[in-house]
Amino acid sequence: MEVTENETGGPTIKLYPGDRLSDVKGWHRKLLTPEIVTIFEDAPRYFQNIADKAPVPEMAEWLNKLLAANDWLLELHKSNWSKGGRASFYWKAEGIVGAEMGPPMTKTYHPTVVGQLFELLGFIDWNGFGGTGGGDFHPPKPAADVRATWMEEGEDVDLECSTCWCYFNGDILIEATAAGG
Repeated sequence: MEVTENETGGPTIKLYPGDRLSDVKGWHRKLLTPEIVTIFEDAPRYFQNIADKAPVPEMAEWLNKLLAANDWLLELHKSNWSKGGRASFYWKAEGIVGAEMGPPMTKTYHPTVVGQLFELLGFIDWNGFGGTGGGDFHPPKPAADVRATWMEEGEDVDLECSTCWCYFNGDILIEATAAGG
């Protein structure tokens, strides 16, 4: 177990396979939900199950490469920008981009490929907690909530009826609904 400073200036506790979760004290302890504790007990098995169910073959391939390297840890982040924090499992492997990932929320999403993904994972964050430039793939939220001043509505796109799935270095993946239906 080690403590580092995250990009928000807050403390992150890093727990490696074999570390004792009982050593986590103070504020970070509340991030150890029963689900996080269960995943930590056998993270490779948990994430292999996600790879096996991945709705996109490239997603399964990426996860399987991370799993083959078996280089992971649990990160318990406390933000210095807000009162919040996050528990995430960070996976990395040589030659591919690693990411922090967390368990799904108890919600059902659109029966689309992206919706199926969020029934498996709560988030994927390629830049890490508090990382600059975005880089996270999160559950959907109304596009109008993340709308930047430079984004404009097209003739046939109504952002009030659209969904934002992720944000990465200024690019936003939007699932748009055609005006009038």
